Amino acid sequence: MKREYTKETYERVFELDEKGYNASEIGRLLNIPNKTISHWLKRERKPPAAWDESDWQRCLAWRKHVGEINRKLNLGKRQSRETIEKRRKSLMKGEIPHPDVGRKHARQMYSVPRGKEIHHIDGDTNNNESSNIMFVTRGEHMVIDGRLDKLQEGRRRYQEKLRNKAKNQ
Repeated sequence: MKREYTKETYERVFELDEKGYNASEIGRLLNIPNKTISHWLKRERKPPAAWDESDWQRCLAWRKHVGEINRKLNLGKRQSRETIEKRRKSLMKGEIPHPDVGRKHARQMYSVPRGKEIHHIDGDTNNNESSNIMFVTRGEHMVIDGRLDKLQEGRRRYQEKLRNKAKNQ
């Protein structure tokens, strides 16, 4: 359970520290884990209730930075850990563009028929030559990319798991 600490509690820790109490004694008095008190005393962390404007700015900048990296890595999609790490390393080196850049250019270059998607035949979304573009439905696209088989396999395993669970009960 995540605890919410007040600014007064944070300041009380420093008062007790100045009086000569150690972290475990302060923890017992205020019912706060020793690790939290140690972080506070080393100025590594402080509760959001005690943040000033600079802390909030730093937090917002960090969230924006992490959000940009996650968007560029497509972390919302299912990928293996190896793929994510490989993309992260190449992204940090500046080697790869965002994967949606090629798709966006393809949509701008070609008028996509209603109910169709753009499929890049060679798998390279940055190769937008007309010989590499194919218009397919969502279902066809999933079959071509092998995503439909993975989806059906996942559903099958889930149903088996439910059946086994029902048998064991």
